[in-house]
Amino acid sequence: MKKSTSKQLLFVLTNNTHLGNMINIVNQNHFDAGDAVIHVILACRSREEDVALRNEVDNYAASNHQLVRCHSFWGGGGGRTLWNILFLKFGILFKMMPDSYDTVFISNYTHYIQHQIVKHVKYHNIILLHDGVLTLHINELRKSGKVFDGRSTSKHLMKLFPPPRIEKLTFYTPFSFKTHNEDAVVPFSYGGVLKKRHGREAHFIGSPLVQNKMIDQDYFDRLIGLLSAKFDNLIYIAHPKELDHTLAKIRNYVEVIRFDKNYEEQLAESDELPHTIVSFFSSVLLNLFSVYEDVSFVSILLPVEQYQTAQMGKDEQIVKLYKYIASISSPNFQVVAAESLEVEKL
Repeated sequence: MKKSTSKQLLFVLTNNTHLGNMINIVNQNHFDAGDAVIHVILACRSREEDVALRNEVDNYAASNHQLVRCHSFWGGGGGRTLWNILFLKFGILFKMMPDSYDTVFISNYTHYIQHQIVKHVKYHNIILLHDGVLTLHINELRKSGKVFDGRSTSKHLMKLFPPPRIEKLTFYTPFSFKTHNEDAVVPFSYGGVLKKRHGREAHFIGSPLVQNKMIDQDYFDRLIGLLSAKFDNLIYIAHPKELDHTLAKIRNYVEVIRFDKNYEEQLAESDELPHTIVSFFSSVLLNLFSVYEDVSFVSILLPVEQYQTAQMGKDEQIVKLYKYIASISSPNFQVVAAESLEVEKL
């Protein structure tokens, strides 16, 4: 493939939140078609997710940058994963795109195939896109000396095609933390302080906690009811992975809506801001509180007993994230204990 004098950037994306992070990086660095050639590999979990994300990438490409279309590494099954590895190993992919990049951006550090992509390309820098609470877990993993947690990957694949050792990883994140050895943090920002007129709404940013068995359905329903009484005109912004049946009862208290884009991008394009943005521990709070200084941001602190039966390791991640949230000192950011809402009702 003919070499370009422009920067060669590779983004490995799994969902539209990561696409939003990619767009933010491009905008912050003021890349245009003459400065950088942007290559994208879609590493979705299914063909359906791949098609949906590809449409979003195409829409962005049509109005902004020349993105080089490339292979879609969808599917998490062993057979499909093996096919993707062979596709890399025998260089088939690199007949369609370069095998050397200035920077490679990965989006899911726990995803085996993303490590295999890294293994088969040359790069100067590798950056991990922000991935919410998982970012803290990955940092702890690397600080412990592990380069990859392969518990969800076939042992045979791990033995035949071991993941590479990423010696230096840069985190693109709003979190500030001590990293392992040569790792680094690049502050995540949505472009500085933005001021817009306020609307009458408050937004609650949802998370798939019920279906992931991280909180109880009845408790969730009751809590959203209490929050609807505390915050005027509360609208529940459903997470893309939240199932409709887990939201059925809260529709008695609040309007539930879904956005086609990630929340940060949706808000940036909106003419009005909510007066308050509420969530349990969504990364939206951390991404935006310094951007919209006139908006109130509220983290609802769940009682430990609600998530202590969560998936292995998830409860520890939540504790660490809440600890980080509690360390934020800003006049427009506060933490409200869920138990206090019960007291207010009395």
